[in-house]
Amino acid sequence: MVEKYNALMANGTWDLVPPQSSQNLVESKWVYKLKYQSDGYVKRYKVHLIAQGFYQQAGIDYHETFYPIVKPTIVHLILSLVVSSECFYSTVRCQKCLSS
Repeated sequence: MVEKYNALMANGTWDLVPPQSSQNLVESKWVYKLKYQSDGYVKRYKVHLIAQGFYQQAGIDYHETFYPIVKPTIVHLILSLVVSSECFYSTVRCQKCLSS
């Protein structure tokens, strides 16, 4: 959890500012999950900081929402372009992709 928190702080995910009396503060919580290997041993521990948005009211606390969703047709199109243009394709897994 400390590593995840430090990554969020290093990436400038948020700025800590004093609250105003007119603001509706959103609480958050840490959610833990275990990833297992096929033999049942723990592979790794995962942790996410989740904002409890059910405290918010539409039009007062926010005006629009954003959730990044990739449609299967877009993935198919990109993979088709990669194959047809004979591009090199590889994947990279990074722990802190936004760190500088």
